[in-house]
Amino acid sequence: MSIKKKTGLLLIVLLALTACSELQQYKSNWPASVINGEQGADYWLAELHATRGMTADQQKQILKSREQEFHDNPTPGNRLRVALLLATGSEEIRDQRRALTLLDEIDLASFNTSDQEMITVFRQLLGEERKANRKIYILWKHDTEQSQRIEELDQQLGKQGQRVEELEQQLKALTTIEQKIQQREKPVVIENE
Repeated sequence: MSIKKKTGLLLIVLLALTACSELQQYKSNWPASVINGEQGADYWLAELHATRGMTADQQKQILKSREQEFHDNPTPGNRLRVALLLATGSEEIRDQRRALTLLDEIDLASFNTSDQEMITVFRQLLGEERKANRKIYILWKHDTEQSQRIEELDQQLGKQGQRVEELEQQLKALTTIEQKIQQREKPVVIENE
């Protein structure tokens, strides 16, 4: 048999084998992990997305429910669930200090690597935001103190201005009195004879 015939026969056999084999379908882990309730960064983001559209009252109810779940079953997943809602919820429930504390106490080993990375990034963001908020508070406090000091100085300046006016009026009064006294006391000139 020639090489061309062997190659052709080999191609026909390979083609027949691949045609008879079962086709492998592409599977995406993303929808499966969210649908099956498996944890993953996409699961946590989907949960955050679900709470973003809720009213403040709905978020309060969800937070209360999640806190009770965490109290009853303090798993790392329940801890993360509460921390995420506290960190990103509406103003009425937002407590970033508490969220950061929960995240700092979380057992990273119980999460997969993508979750660990998400938690680490989230910690860093909350930590940086807390530092920025502290700086803003310090600046605000300094500004408030300076504003109070300026107000005190303005009041003192106003009092000093009033005192200057009083002294000017007294000076005018004394000047007027002195002029009147000088006019009354015209020296009597005695002529010599």
